[in-house]
Amino acid sequence: MKYFILFYCFFKVGVLIAQEVKVSVMSDGIPLEYANLFINNRFYGASNVDGFINIRESAISDGDTISVSFVGMETGITIFKPNNYDSERIIITLIPNLFLDEIVVLGEDRSEEMFRRYVKDRHTLFFYTQYQGDYSVILNNNKETRGSFVFTAYPEKYANYWKLDYLKLIPDNNTDTIAVSSRIKKSILNIILTSISTVRTKNIYIETKEMKIKYMGKDNGCYVFSLIKPIPTNNAIKKDGFQTIIYSDQKSHEIVSAETILLLSDGTIFDFSAKYTMLRAGLLPVIHPYRMEGSVSDEHNKIHFLIENITVNRHNRKPRIPKKDR
Repeated sequence: MKYFILFYCFFKVGVLIAQEVKVSVMSDGIPLEYANLFINNRFYGASNVDGFINIRESAISDGDTISVSFVGMETGITIFKPNNYDSERIIITLIPNLFLDEIVVLGEDRSEEMFRRYVKDRHTLFFYTQYQGDYSVILNNNKETRGSFVFTAYPEKYANYWKLDYLKLIPDNNTDTIAVSSRIKKSILNIILTSISTVRTKNIYIETKEMKIKYMGKDNGCYVFSLIKPIPTNNAIKKDGFQTIIYSDQKSHEIVSAETILLLSDGTIFDFSAKYTMLRAGLLPVIHPYRMEGSVSDEHNKIHFLIENITVNRHNRKPRIPKKDR
């Protein structure tokens, strides 16, 4: 009887193992931790310290697209074919699109020390600040939509009393206004806000215990750092996560550009680059993006965007709050 039970246990373990598809993520022959894996553009999980992600067999079907992303690298894509599946693992190799003048390998403590020393913490947004610029959007590779925008930052409390137009889109005359859908408007708003918050990585790093930081080296007169807020591999936990690479000028220590992958809990993926400049708002220096380019996607749609020629001004018109609520 005990031999039967032992055999049954081994059989069950074998079945469990067979019900998992093992994916190994590599780069330059080294396992890649925190790589994001998607099945048909839906986030599934992140690779572990050994570069592995185990996919439940019930979660994947013949012909499904497996894609893996990591900031600073080309996305790796493969089509799942059970008949061609190696019983040991599927290997996906990511190719870096980041080429540094100098590569340095440091521990996280040393990286944190350099980050605090060589990246200045700047203000990025004040209430009643107004951003203006131009946008170009292509939805699902269809006709291009162009125009200009005005984004005004108000305190959230005012939204309880007026439907404030935080973002106003003004399509070009030759653009069908119907094409400026609520989805496009929401995407542009999120892109602007994400670009603004990306340069607050120092505050985010201090506030977020899960953040992983790495000093990567030097490139074109900049210190280069990567910051990763891992996304839980348990899909039941709905949290946002992001990966960003920031470039800090070696002389001024100001952030001049960044590359970001942001995954929202609703499955939306932002993958874009941004360039920054500095202006003076009174006595305070303010960093703001002047150009962003990339994509926003989910399971059904993909928006390619370019936002540029951004200027920033103070907007002093403040909505009035009823006396009873002041």
